[in-house]
Amino acid sequence: MATETETKQLWVCTSCGFVYDPDEGDPDGGIPPGTPFTEIPDTWFCPVCGARSERARTTCHAPMRHIKGWTWLDNDGVNLAATVLGGGLGMLGSLIK
Repeated sequence: MATETETKQLWVCTSCGFVYDPDEGDPDGGIPPGTPFTEIPDTWFCPVCGARSERARTTCHAPMRHIKGWTWLDNDGVNLAATVLGGGLGMLGSLIK
């Protein structure tokens, strides 16, 4: 006897960790229960931190597995370091002229 199981898709805000559950929706944000994340308008913001919807990623609640690199250095850390380093080099370049 074959049985099919369907994995429930939840969406997690990568800024604050808010979990969007399609069964609950976001009634305060104008998203009725039963609305899949793919049907949420681009104007929707995370109700917790205000991040735009494209900063969310899907999750199946499986534990994350670290592949390589430093576990404490994520993309936000790399972006911050690049911004600070780039700004510092720009200021240094303008002083050398």
